[in-house]
Amino acid sequence: MGALIDHLKALAGDGASIEDVITVAEAELAGGALLTSELEDPAGAIAGAEEEAEELNLEVQGALQRFPASQSAGFHRTDPRAMAVIATMAYARRGGVYLPKDLEEMVAEGRVSEEWHARESVRIRVLLTILPMFIASIERGELIPATFATGITEVAERLGRVRIPQVATT
Repeated sequence: MGALIDHLKALAGDGASIEDVITVAEAELAGGALLTSELEDPAGAIAGAEEEAEELNLEVQGALQRFPASQSAGFHRTDPRAMAVIATMAYARRGGVYLPKDLEEMVAEGRVSEEWHARESVRIRVLLTILPMFIASIERGELIPATFATGITEVAERLGRVRIPQVATT
């Protein structure tokens, strides 16, 4: 389990651009061996999405320490980069991707199957693999808050358009 996520993390770690990782992610989500490996363990895919969302949440919450506020002429000003990073998941949601808690609610209400839940969990895991690349880019000054926000929303929209096929598991 985990070959798709591991592959995307390796690409990111090897210095691939955000666009390169997104392009690979779109192709792999559309089907293939890496997707099948993720969906062989539906419970693991679901749990992985929840864990990775929590990890990203912790990273996001540290934004106020990484981007300290400034004070000038008696006025306190929060760094706009900190506010953008804190809103990371809101930008993703704006792009139409379901977050793990949304998926859990849908299953509990009987609106979706566990199999669909697992597929959408893989989608969110892919996004959660890409989001730290955006955070690193804003930290390095390569993105400004506005492009950070629109970039995340656009990636979520792109990943949301990918039709993830049902995968027969043995």
